[in-house]
Amino acid sequence: MFSLKSYKQQTIVLSTAFVVVLLVIFQVSIRRTISVFANYRSNAAKINMAANAPARIASLQKRLANTQETSMQPYNRERLLEKVTDFCRENNLLIRSFPEGLVANQNENKVVSNQIEVEGGYKDMVRLAYLLEMEEKQGSISSLKFYLYKDRVAKRTVLRNLIVLRNLES
Repeated sequence: MFSLKSYKQQTIVLSTAFVVVLLVIFQVSIRRTISVFANYRSNAAKINMAANAPARIASLQKRLANTQETSMQPYNRERLLEKVTDFCRENNLLIRSFPEGLVANQNENKVVSNQIEVEGGYKDMVRLAYLLEMEEKQGSISSLKFYLYKDRVAKRTVLRNLIVLRNLES
């Protein structure tokens, strides 16, 4: 029966049979081997993570302690006013306004927004913003606006800075 066909037909029949045999072999043995190997690799990774768990827990606890240490100080208006006043006195800045903080409730937390308006030199005002947010951790600066103000009485133009500082009320 096979010898009665032409070479082209014999080649097609053989290649089709070859493909079918390959599919059967893949379904029977190779697919199962691949899935077992994938399970082995994922389980080996989990075993390694479990073996390193105490060291990883210790490092995460250390990071958490460092984060809590470097987080914002609880809101205290008097301490904030003291820091701003001391810095402005040392660096010849003039506090133009320091109104009462605005309180907003967000997700059971009270967020206090303070607006501090300062007049003076640019570098000193930038250093004040850095002092409040990074060194003293008095809150998070949400807005820092520099603008020129024309003082009509003194007949001069001065640089002013409006700092909006936000913090959680304790």
